Amino acid sequence: MRRDGFTLLEVVLTIAIVTVMMVLLYGIVTATVRVQQRVEQEVGAAEIGPMLLRQIREDLEAVFQPDPDKEYFKGAHRVSGGGSWDRLDFLCTRMAYGKESEYDEEAKFNGVNEIGYLVQPHPEDSTVGVLHRRLDFFVDDDPLRGGMLTELYDRLRSFEVTYYDGKEWKNEWATKQREGKLPEAVRVELRIMVPGPETEELERSYTILIPLMKPSFAAP
Repeated sequence: MRRDGFTLLEVVLTIAIVTVMMVLLYGIVTATVRVQQRVEQEVGAAEIGPMLLRQIREDLEAVFQPDPDKEYFKGAHRVSGGGSWDRLDFLCTRMAYGKESEYDEEAKFNGVNEIGYLVQPHPEDSTVGVLHRRLDFFVDDDPLRGGMLTELYDRLRSFEVTYYDGKEWKNEWATKQREGKLPEAVRVELRIMVPGPETEELERSYTILIPLMKPSFAAP
């Protein structure tokens, strides 16, 4: 005998099967999303340190010392509770676009600019500092100060810069005290906190060695 429609039992069983399939599918999707987020988090955390060092390397590879009698390159050693919070300022031949002063109407391109790297205290966490890049368009009477600061990373434990004079490494450098000479190489060591599993943070260390080109000064 032919039936039209479904019995109540068949409808209930169908709903139950669909519900179980939806629960399983939701579990699979949720697990996949979590794995993807974890992978993206780990990849992103692994890229932070190299990205910061790449920025510093590109600036230092274009270091410029136009006059041996003036202070255009200076590295100062500073110590915080958890490590070094060094500061480095120099002239750089990387092209930049901006106004020489606030009174200029138009911005310009310039091939020589003031660059610096420094660490400031974190406003909410005393265990870490904030790494900044200083950029001052063109060159003024105080080439080691001024300009604008751009925050690079706010979970920094240590920023240590050392300088090779051809024989040994020094933790400070001032061209005014070294007859206008630049170091032969600069070593930058970073210790930063990066996102870990769940809400955990992990400390990571990165180091780069940057040879510097020796400048040649024009004869008077």
